[in-house]
Amino acid sequence: PYFALDVSSSYYDNFKTKQTEQGRTHVPTRVDLKLSRDDSAILSHARSLLDWNTRNRFCGACGGKTLATHGGSKIVCPPADAGVSRRACPTRTGLHNQAFPRTDPTVVIAPISADARRVLLGRGKRWPDNYFSCLSGFVEPGESLEVATRREAFEETGVRLGHVQIHSSQPWPYPSTLLIGAMGQCIEGGEDITYPESELEEAKWFELDEIEHALNNGANAMWEPPIKGYVGPRVPPAQLMAHQTLRGVLKLFKRH
Repeated sequence: PYFALDVSSSYYDNFKTKQTEQGRTHVPTRVDLKLSRDDSAILSHARSLLDWNTRNRFCGACGGKTLATHGGSKIVCPPADAGVSRRACPTRTGLHNQAFPRTDPTVVIAPISADARRVLLGRGKRWPDNYFSCLSGFVEPGESLEVATRREAFEETGVRLGHVQIHSSQPWPYPSTLLIGAMGQCIEGGEDITYPESELEEAKWFELDEIEHALNNGANAMWEPPIKGYVGPRVPPAQLMAHQTLRGVLKLFKRH
């Protein structure tokens, strides 16, 4: 078994110092993208469970303290605490007396031009100059992934997508997101960029050759300095869903 420890910010510095003195190494996992797939999976599971347990210490129905079970993967509102009966709670009247960890689906979108020769990328308002990535947004309740892809692409850039194809997915435990890579092709006349909700600093169409060159030569994390000698658009590294979605676009649409 693997165990995860939640170290609150008030004790973090002291905890880090003691662990360092004992020969252990602290890795800032929020910005470390070089873990193995197995370690990444363990970190993702642990980080999501810790955050969920921290945010759900009290019952949403009666306000009583909750109890974690099944290694922290379930939360219940028990009828008794330390041998003392607790007040009635509606969560104990049926099979809904357990709460389960949340997962927030988020689409990572690569809009493709109607002629399949270009892909649209965006740059956030706080991002470095010349750093671009896929569009993205949360899936709303009752939405399909395809509808969410079309809606988010329109809200962020004004482009209108027709056919949508799901590429792949990736857990992202900050706190409990499931990233879903999606490729959507614009309808005829739907490629104009208008920024309906002003969420981005800019959006720009790139030729597929430009994207291929960027993925091969200019891909790194936005907090890292640009790769020496590279002057094209910067894009996310291979460990991120956006990078893999763009690879999927090239595989599907690029004409060699």
